[in-house]
Amino acid sequence: MWREFSTFGHLHAKGAGSTVTKVVDGSLYGQRLAGIAGSCEHRFGSKLTGHQFLQANWYAFGRLAWNPDLSSRRIAEET
Repeated sequence: MWREFSTFGHLHAKGAGSTVTKVVDGSLYGQRLAGIAGSCEHRFGSKLTGHQFLQANWYAFGRLAWNPDLSSRRIAEET
């Protein structure tokens, strides 16, 4: 899911090929400082991440935030 999000290229902010990744890494607008943030509300008692799927989702988000060029397969093989 996050890989699809990061490579989404229909923004047309600066023409075709304007992907979310290029906005986030600052390259689309020539920004030196850029980033992305994620937020989630956990409702699983005292456990921080609550469920294995939620943990995997957060892991994939973090890995793609760190390196948006990773493939979904590579991230899945790491977990």
